[in-house]
Amino acid sequence: MTMLHLTKGKCLQSTVEIIEKGVRTVGGSYELPLPLRDNHGPLPETRDTVLRCMHSLHNKLVKDSNYAKQYSAFMTEMLQKCYAEQVTTASPGNVWYISHFGVQHPDKPDKVRVAFECASKVKSTSLNGLLLQGPDMMNSLLGVLVKFRGGLFDYTGDISTMFYQVRVPEHQRDYLRFFWWENSFDEEPKD
Repeated sequence: MTMLHLTKGKCLQSTVEIIEKGVRTVGGSYELPLPLRDNHGPLPETRDTVLRCMHSLHNKLVKDSNYAKQYSAFMTEMLQKCYAEQVTTASPGNVWYISHFGVQHPDKPDKVRVAFECASKVKSTSLNGLLLQGPDMMNSLLGVLVKFRGGLFDYTGDISTMFYQVRVPEHQRDYLRFFWWENSFDEEPKD
């Protein structure tokens, strides 16, 4: 076994250990810690970079009122369902701002899904790069199809907002900050 295999195996084991030790149920939702690398050091300042991205988003929202309405509906729902919360106090220490953008499927032009850019880099660092890699938990498509045909009953479900319902411990929420306009696109966005 090579050193790369040993390192990757240790990394996967650490991720599983962090999640198993930290998983809990809070108010009917699961709470999982972010599997952060121990040696990531101080984070670069991301606020100004993300605010520049928000300026570009602002221009698109102002030009296309239908897009703005759909995007706002998505963000309002995130806040109303407590999938996100407005920051009320400044936090000392490591803070990471995430930019976001809207995605529209060609077959669903009246629906905007907001994607958060955790892979975007600031000074060669990304949020994804701060996280340990987890094990591959995806089932093979062939295996799913074979099992799907094997039973008497099959069930399907809608997981469209499942990932937003997994909470992050309060002490790690500053790694997941983003900006949005509270009332009007004429205001400055708030975090």
